[in-house]
Amino acid sequence: MFSSFHWFFNGTTDNYVHSSYGLSIISKVTSLSYLIILWLLVV
Repeated sequence: MFSSFHWFFNGTTDNYVHSSYGLSIISKVTSLSYLIILWLLVV
């Protein structure tokens, strides 16, 4: 779980660096849903 989460943020920063617009949007949506799921689990 943690390794995939870490990979997520690395991929997101990579997309920002390469300014790959479509991929960055996909990463934002997936990371956002990840955060929502984590938030639901915590709460």
